[in-house]
Amino acid sequence: MNTETEILRLKSRVSNLEEVIKKLLTLYSNFASNKEVQELTTVLSSDIQELKNELDSAVNRLAILEDIPDIDF
Repeated sequence: MNTETEILRLKSRVSNLEEVIKKLLTLYSNFASNKEVQELTTVLSSDIQELKNELDSAVNRLAILEDIPDIDF
């Protein structure tokens, strides 16, 4: 194998490695950190708890309305 062929192959390999590194950096930048996931989980848990409280309140009010006897005039 002559030197020129080896140099062309090495250039090709370096170019391919550069592309792979660019793709890896793009993928890495799209990942969420553990802290971000924890913060999101906290916010979602809070929202779910608030919705649960509202649902429980609505169920309780409905139960009260169902227990009121009908009034005939």
